[in-house]
This record gives sequence, structure tokens and C-alpha cells, in this order.
Amino acid sequence: MDGNGGITINGHPIDESYLQPDRNRSAVARWNVVRREWKQLNENSYFMMGDNRDTSNDSRSFGPVGRELIYGRYLMRYCAASQ
Repeated sequence: MDGNGGITINGHPIDESYLQPDRNRSAVARWNVVRREWKQLNENSYFMMGDNRDTSNDSRSFGPVGRELIYGRYLMRYCAASQ
């Protein structure tokens, strides 16, 4: 995360133009207290962030998550018809 609350991956910012900067202030403050060792990821570890950055209990609270702990399954597949 950069100083304005934007997410960067390997130093490259990702486009999040949908975010309202005034609603991301708490996320910036929380990032500033995340342990330094949690900010540099090893292979097969992931930094999980909730969709509500200001209040989510995510990797900023408990650290990176190992690949072996991430799983899921889909319940429905949806395909839109092309026009």
C-alpha cells in the first residue's frame, strides 16, 4: 500500500479508480502499523485484504496466509450471451 492508500504489487500501483479517497483514511493508518515482516511476501504466501478496507479483519491483523490454507469452490457458473 502506498501513502495514499493505493495497493501496489512489486512497486506497481493497481488501478482502483472506484475507491473514494476520503473513505480509505483508516486503511492507510492501519497499514502504517502492520509488521514490517508481513509486508514482504514469500513464495506461496498471500496478503489477504477485505473488501471494506477501513474495518476488515484481514492480513493487516493476522499476517500473510499460506497457499495451502486458501481453498474454495464455486456454486454456480454464469455465462452472459455475447451480442
